[in-house]
Parts: sequence; C-alpha cells; structure tokens
Amino acid sequence: WLWRVDIQNISAQTLSCDAILLQDVGLGDRGFLTNNEAYASQYLDHHVVQHAQCGPVVMSRQNLAQGGAHPWVAHGCLDGAAAYATDAVQLLGPRYRDSGLIDAQFDLPGERLQHEVACPMVQSEPVRLEPGGQASVTFFGLYAPDHPEATSDADLT
Repeated sequence: WLWRVDIQNISAQTLSCDAILLQDVGLGDRGFLTNNEAYASQYLDHHVVQHAQCGPVVMSRQNLAQGGAHPWVAHGCLDGAAAYATDAVQLLGPRYRDSGLIDAQFDLPGERLQHEVACPMVQSEPVRLEPGGQASVTFFGLYAPDHPEATSDADLT
C-alpha cells in the first residue's frame, strides 16, 4: 500500500518541512492483540536496512506464531527517508499519555528500540518550499501474512 502526503506552502515565507509515517502494528490475531498489547508488542522484532533509494526501511515480524504463521510488514519512503524509529515512546515521549502533546523533538532518532509500543516510524527527507510551492512524499507498506524466517537484509532484494 501507499500513502501520499501532498504539501503546499500557503505562507509568504520559504519553509522546510518533512512528513512522518507512524504505523501502529500488532501483527497478530485479534484476541492475542486485544488481550495485552504490550505483551504482543514484545514479540515483534524490528530489522532496519539502508536501501540505496529509499533510505532506512523498517521491517517488523511477529516472532510468536499466530495460527502457525509469522506476519511481517515493511515500511519506508519511496522519496527517501532521513530517519526512523521503532517504538512510540521515541517520538511521543512519556507525557503524551497525559497531555496528548508530542514530548520529543520532531527528528526521529534513527535507532531501533524493542519496547512495549511497537510503532514503526519513517521520516521523509526535508523539502524546501518557496511561497506557493508544492511537494509530495510517498510512504509504502508491504505486508506478508507469513514470513517463516527471521527478517534479514536479504528481504530487500
């Protein structure tokens, strides 16, 4: 699947902007996920590979078999990603739960974190827009219902 973000600068100033894809993933049977999301999240393995055109691509696999299968998903940016993260706490921070406001700076850390809120994120390269300028950023997702082997660099070939 693809997500396209269209951006238009309606201000009188030149602006630099980017976009972040944030995808909450469960990769499991409904009962498994709704019973205890933090537990289910701990069984997700994230593997990040640098792609020549797309930049970092985040691949996530459910290591605890679901109906005999290991669901898998990859996320990236067709236009080239600048950074990534793998857990919601890396962007939202601990205060988000109470305030609803993002606690961190907007630049993703570019680090893999295996924690309790699996949430692959991909940040596009920044674009500079003159007044009236337009740009678009396209993110992708690729899902496989069963990925028997652990994720590796070979999954991008």
